[in-house]
Amino acid sequence: MVEGPLVAGGLHITITATWTECVTALASLILAGAGIKALSQLKEAKSDRHAHMIVELGNRWDSQIMLKARRKATRYEERLATMAAAYSDTPVGQDFLGLLRVPNYFEDLALLVKKGGLDPHLVSLGFKALIDDEWARWKTAITVMRKDDPFMYTQFEWLRDEMQKQPDA
Repeated sequence: MVEGPLVAGGLHITITATWTECVTALASLILAGAGIKALSQLKEAKSDRHAHMIVELGNRWDSQIMLKARRKATRYEERLATMAAAYSDTPVGQDFLGLLRVPNYFEDLALLVKKGGLDPHLVSLGFKALIDDEWARWKTAITVMRKDDPFMYTQFEWLRDEMQKQPDA
């Protein structure tokens, strides 16, 4: 048994505890410290995973197949809505299918953000202006495609709106 006076502000308190109680209290403190450390490591792992995913998304954006689709989309920017209307098995429609890699990319990115796989602010820091530019390029074509499918690229639009809410820095 451990006994001793505790003096705090003139108040005398006698503490009586068994060794078992002392060991239990010490073990509880150690476990609490370990829990705090584990939570810190989980947060760090999540941050590392987000950074890795951002790098992978950057690599995907800069891949040869995406670069080709982006260049074509820029070149055909004035005709995207017309091409969307011809979205079928025609040669124009087939060419347009390759261009859809661009909005598909942002549809995928939106799903990652929406489901918590990526931090919206982190995505905003790296992609906000790009998302805004690409939405402006594709908006008319997407509107045309939505005549057949009202849900076409709704996640891309959600992402654009979500990025507008994020601070610039």
